[in-house]
Amino acid sequence: MRFFARVILFLLPSSLLSLPMMAADTSSPPVYIITHSSVPQIKYSRSMLRNIFTMQKRYWSNEKKIKVFVLPDTHPIHKQFTKYYFGLFPHQFRRIWDKRTFSGMGSSPVKIANVDKMLEKVSSTSNAIGYIPDIPKNPPSTIRIINYD
Repeated sequence: MRFFARVILFLLPSSLLSLPMMAADTSSPPVYIITHSSVPQIKYSRSMLRNIFTMQKRYWSNEKKIKVFVLPDTHPIHKQFTKYYFGLFPHQFRRIWDKRTFSGMGSSPVKIANVDKMLEKVSSTSNAIGYIPDIPKNPPSTIRIINYD
């Protein structure tokens, strides 16, 4: 009898880990992807956005070079962004960027100190993309919120 109790106590925690997690409310994202108004206005897929933010896609459909802006790895908004859109942790994104940089296949995105500077930088840089936690009440006319599938 004790043997079965031990087996149950041993297996119970692992079986709880395999239960599906409750889905978060996805009616609105915790972070919004923004672009400069010069960026082509198309419907983006998550895989295309992943390729852009991992620096694998380097040019927009209009042949202009993509300028990617991100917050520091430790910033809570950056953590929400990488987990919500790509299911990755910031250190996993960093590893992808480092690998591309050190192999000579690309570069890392430009790090921006905070959300206000992110909005300012994306709104003033042609072909730029970044992300913010909330849509501003009076967004600059040069900012566009990305729609994605």
